[in-house]
Amino acid sequence: MRILSLFWHNVVPDVDNQDHFKKSEPTISIFREQIRFIVNKYKPISIADFMEIIEGKCLINSYSKPPVLLGFDDGYMNIIKYALPILNEFNAPAVFFVNGKVLKDSEFVPWQIEFRHLITQTGEKVVEFKKERIDIDSKRGYQLMHILFKSSFKACKTEDERQSLLSKLADILNLERPKAADLVEDLRLATKEDLTKIETNSLLTLASHAMTHNNLANLSFEEQTYELEQSDLLLRENCPSYYPAISYPDGSFNSDTIIIAKCIYKCAFAVLEGSSYHNLYAYPRLGLQKEKSKELVYITSYRRLKYYRPLKAFLKKIDPISLITVYKLKGTS
Repeated sequence: MRILSLFWHNVVPDVDNQDHFKKSEPTISIFREQIRFIVNKYKPISIADFMEIIEGKCLINSYSKPPVLLGFDDGYMNIIKYALPILNEFNAPAVFFVNGKVLKDSEFVPWQIEFRHLITQTGEKVVEFKKERIDIDSKRGYQLMHILFKSSFKACKTEDERQSLLSKLADILNLERPKAADLVEDLRLATKEDLTKIETNSLLTLASHAMTHNNLANLSFEEQTYELEQSDLLLRENCPSYYPAISYPDGSFNSDTIIIAKCIYKCAFAVLEGSSYHNLYAYPRLGLQKEKSKELVYITSYRRLKYYRPLKAFLKKIDPISLITVYKLKGTS
């Protein structure tokens, strides 16, 4: 069974002063255009309807248009503030995957958001990291810095090492590590109060994005169990609209992740490498950014899904650090 699953991370206001070269999120206007395109071509369905089709309780050809599952990763407040009204406008259900720790710690800031905050708020233009001199004020420099830092973060073996690396980054950029209240609006997460107010009749269904957004494939079996179990427990206890599904942070998972997920969730979503429409616990989801309607025609096309996307997954197996050479050749640093 192949049901298209599309997801975003954030939706940002229509303003002129955005650092567009650092941001890939659609604006409100672009997101509305995307949803209009989707509802004209597909039938957005809830996660519960998705499972009924997968389990054979409902026939896929009972829909007048191909069903599609929409979702949002990371739990940004902007999804409730800007995306949900548009979903209501078009009667399009979606899944909101959030980190469980926001329900336990109001000051929680996931590492990828902390990285983004530090890079965009620093007054530094050029920094040295991993023996590379990087112009972080340029688009390519920002991308290179993200590749290097993400690789270093994934290599950390303990939580102490991860926190130490984040502190090192803050020192390099001459900033204090942020608390939740320090983040700009576009980076703020939905709070426990926000999430517990989402009712069961909302078009936005809550689901898990693990506990802390750490890279699951790099964690031990015990650490992964904590990430998946605790998030499910907190969401189940606090959020009326919760459905036991998970989107793996950064699409990262391994065989242990799937073993654990099968004991807790009804389905799980991954991206690119290792995902398969035949595996309900590594089901593919396609990320959307600022694409307009004409671009969405290609992104959702059969040819891309059947041929180009698997090729991209294969190429992604290359060590990300090797991309540094590409950036250098293009004059990044």
